[in-house]
Amino acid sequence: MNEKTAPSPLRVAVYCRICADWDEEDSALSVQRDHYAKMIDENPDWVMAGCFVDRKQSGKPAERRAGFQRMLRRCRQGEIDLILTKNISRFARNTLDVIKYTRELRDLGIPVIFDKENLNSSSLDFECYVTLYAVFAQREAATISRHICTGYPRMGVKPRQSARGWSADHLLKGGPIK
Repeated sequence: MNEKTAPSPLRVAVYCRICADWDEEDSALSVQRDHYAKMIDENPDWVMAGCFVDRKQSGKPAERRAGFQRMLRRCRQGEIDLILTKNISRFARNTLDVIKYTRELRDLGIPVIFDKENLNSSSLDFECYVTLYAVFAQREAATISRHICTGYPRMGVKPRQSARGWSADHLLKGGPIK
């Protein structure tokens, strides 16, 4: 007699990186956790496999983010089947890291779903979309820098004055602050 066994639910992990350095940090984290916990609870084919968090890790490579590394270890140990994260920029700092880690996870059979961009790393065109998003993000950062630079004179900031560690000369010419 052949009995069909019910498929086991997918073990879904959540990755959050919070860069905030203010009082709302805990609030931002709890909103993300609640959102994904609800999403997992509402899907009968999913079960929570953990929430991995890195706080105040802006600018740090993935190798130095403890929560990210713990999540990767659990993936390599076969304890996670799917990862949910808010967006591409929260997952990794640059396009090469996004591609590197999503390829490793894909080889392990673990897709990553990027909520904001509505992307799944297991789709065939994922790397193309990631590259396009990176180009847009880089262009946006350049635009913001240009707006900051042109705004300094309007605010009365002299070229050598420092504003948050950056001088107007540094932003305009790309050189270090002296």
